[in-house]
Order: sequence, then C-alpha cells, then structure tokens
Amino acid sequence: MKGRAFVAICVCAVIAALLYFLLAGVADSQTFGIAGLGVMTVAAFAWHFVSRRENVGTDQAEPKNLKGQGDKGQYIWAAVLLLWLLVALWATRGGPWLPRLVGAFFPVLYFVVRMRRKSTKT
Repeated sequence: MKGRAFVAICVCAVIAALLYFLLAGVADSQTFGIAGLGVMTVAAFAWHFVSRRENVGTDQAEPKNLKGQGDKGQYIWAAVLLLWLLVALWATRGGPWLPRLVGAFFPVLYFVVRMRRKSTKT
C-alpha cells in the first residue's frame, strides 16, 4: 500500500504544480492538457508496476477492498453511483449529449463489471 500512496501523492503534487503554472500564466491551456495527459499516462504505468510488485506471491483473486462487503455494501455502492450520475447529468444539463453519455458510460461499465465479478465469486 505504501507504493500506491506514494504514486498518488506524486501525481497530486505534479498536477498541483501544473495547475499553479496554468494560473500564473507560465503555461497555456494546451501545454497544461498535454502535460496532464503525460502525467496520467506515467501514473497508470507506475500504478500497474507497483500493484504488480505488491501482489507477487498472493493467491487471492479477490481485491482486498471487496472482502467482507455483503449485499448491503453493493446496494449502497449502487445508490451512490446512481446519485453521482444524476447529479453529474443535472450539472451538465443543456450541454451536448454525446460527451454526457460517454461520461456516464464508464462508471456504469465499471459497476456492471464489478457486479458480475462479485456474482460469479459467490
């Protein structure tokens, strides 16, 4: 867990520095976007290698955060996801539909995969 936390702290610090440069006028929005994309790409690789190194030698197929979570936890998680999607759709009302639907697709996909994975393990 230490490696994951270190990567998260580093990502937050770099994004905060990029945001400061953007607000101070040192970097324009295009530079901020490209640098942010680069930071996220490097962070994804770093998280992949850190979690791979931390999970070496473990036989558990289920992530630690799903253990001990019963049906009540699934329903609470589903309610929070639904509330989050409704607030996000309400906050972006009047905007174009395609970006809103694409934005709603990924949390719903994650939820469906998580529920299917949970149902096949029980």
